[in-house]
Amino acid sequence: MSLLQFFRLLNRNLHLFLLCALTLAVVTYLLTRNLPKSYETEMEIFTGIASGLNIEAVDNTKVDYFTTSTEYDNLINIIKSRQTLEEVGMRLLVQHMMLDSANSAYITAENYKHFRSKISDSLEKILLDPYSVENTLRRIRNYRAINFDDDLVKLTFDDDNSPYSYKRIANISVRRVQSSDLIKLNFSSNDPGITQSTLLILTEVFTNNVASIKTGQSRDVVGYFR
Repeated sequence: MSLLQFFRLLNRNLHLFLLCALTLAVVTYLLTRNLPKSYETEMEIFTGIASGLNIEAVDNTKVDYFTTSTEYDNLINIIKSRQTLEEVGMRLLVQHMMLDSANSAYITAENYKHFRSKISDSLEKILLDPYSVENTLRRIRNYRAINFDDDLVKLTFDDDNSPYSYKRIANISVRRVQSSDLIKLNFSSNDPGITQSTLLILTEVFTNNVASIKTGQSRDVVGYFR
């Protein structure tokens, strides 16, 4: 078939091609219109692991690739640990409990309405200290520890679809950016405010965890020499 014959054939059947394209577009729309929206956000954090100075060898700039790789593995494991993810989930819950109404920067109106329907007034009085985030967090920890077998506790902190569940937050992607000092965190959910807040809270939590570990190591060294 020559090129001229091809174009003649295309011209004779143009209406069929247009009908097929329109049909595919309509079918795709009907199949996907009810799918939940997904919002994705990412963050890059400078760690200083690869290029940071060592107090034991300030003049030595040689890179120990094995040690660097181990440091990154430790950091990623801390970020992905259940302890870290559970802390993030509880702090995200406290953030929403502190809201008087829906705020798109933190949670959409639809999700906030669903969230409020799960928290009774009597339970809110037990858990919420409107003047203290840390006190509210402490109350949630205690309530969760005592009522670990309660259905509401399980649905909140163990269900895959709950934004406060460590299983849901575990979907966060963490990787090192090539051979740089940066790590990239990536997360997606059906709520833009929750998506962004989850990453911000995670950054705060794992930074504090790493600082606590480093402080403990330094304290042990000082105690040894004393």
